[in-house]
Amino acid sequence: MVAPILRLRLALLANTFRHPSRNLALVLLGIVLGAAAAVAIAWVPSALSADNAVLRADLDTVTSAFVLGLAFVLPLFMNRTHLEPRQFAGLPASPRSIAFGLLFSTVLTWPFLFVCTWLIALTVFRPDWWSAPWAVVLGMGGTLVLAALLGRTASGASKLIFASERAADVRGVLGATIAVAVLPLLFFVVSSAIGDGLERSAADTAAVVGWTPFGAALRGLDLAVAGDLGGALGRFALMLLAIVVLLALWVLVVRVSMQRIDRPVAIGLARSGLG
Repeated sequence: MVAPILRLRLALLANTFRHPSRNLALVLLGIVLGAAAAVAIAWVPSALSADNAVLRADLDTVTSAFVLGLAFVLPLFMNRTHLEPRQFAGLPASPRSIAFGLLFSTVLTWPFLFVCTWLIALTVFRPDWWSAPWAVVLGMGGTLVLAALLGRTASGASKLIFASERAADVRGVLGATIAVAVLPLLFFVVSSAIGDGLERSAADTAAVVGWTPFGAALRGLDLAVAGDLGGALGRFALMLLAIVVLLALWVLVVRVSMQRIDRPVAIGLARSGLG
């Protein structure tokens, strides 16, 4: 089941470039801006920390939580073009195989490619990471898998929860409310960092998010490079546990999606039958 879904996803990815010249220029501009933003997010911690290795590690953890947070939040509200499990319900395949097929097909999506660009740029700006290559493999691989699982699970759960038109309207209002609430929150975070000092704010934030699935992978990588093997293994264990839990949740979402039948819009249609 993985191969057919991958072929479909590849065709959809190639279809991005099948537009009139003006639209194609906008698509290419969006891709360039997305890649530039990914590189900039990787560059900012190195630029702010200079030669301060501790601050740089803390900022890496915070930016990791930011990127994975986006990977989770955005699919909750921006998923109309996503492939969903119910599109494959008529195929002779189990929910588990469809779940893994959809998960593997995530590697051929633009958000996943942007996350890859961010991680590649990180390895360029952090050459000291290669002193612990096993941690690089675990940290980078775990971050990619978490990004894919967070995005898939959020998108699938959103389509289940907000299936009706009225619920979709509620989702739109909720998304707008969150977007508006984020602005003063960002202002508060920036002002706090300036007032209390960047090092203290970054350390306090990293100490919290480093023990969450959003920051554990890169926190473990930085600790391994710093020589704290126990702390690194603890973060990597948390990362692997989060992957297992999210994978089980994703398979459950696919199973429920394929068994669920949407309620007809008109009540009379349900009472009188299809005729």
